[in-house]
Amino acid sequence: MLSLRVMNDLFFYQEIIEEKAKRPKHRGILPHAEVIVQRKDVLANDEFKLMLVLDRDSKNIIQAAKWQGKGCAISRAVMEEISSRLVGVSFRKLQQLKLVDILQPLGLKKITPSRFKCVNIGWQIFQTALSKIETDYLI
Repeated sequence: MLSLRVMNDLFFYQEIIEEKAKRPKHRGILPHAEVIVQRKDVLANDEFKLMLVLDRDSKNIIQAAKWQGKGCAISRAVMEEISSRLVGVSFRKLQQLKLVDILQPLGLKKITPSRFKCVNIGWQIFQTALSKIETDYLI
């Protein structure tokens, strides 16, 4: 049986995930996006697009970030958490970002194999975007 503390923690983190998934601040369209990365997981029925506007004259390479798509609450919360961390951060710091840095604020300390795909789609989009910026814009 789960302790009251563990149950309270699970409820708290579930609320965080649901809040990020239901009321995302970075969901939308960037019509002048220079970097667009899309990924689809047919088995999970998840499909997301990350759009970025760059400021190559600044140390903080990403000026704006938006995402759109569909998926479970966890995958949407991960996309929101990633997008919220991109703007105004140096490219070097973005390269140092680890998956645990995204999961920790969502309370996702342990991911079951069945839920890993929910987390991984957003993480793969982020990694692809960084590679694209580095390759296409010679950062």
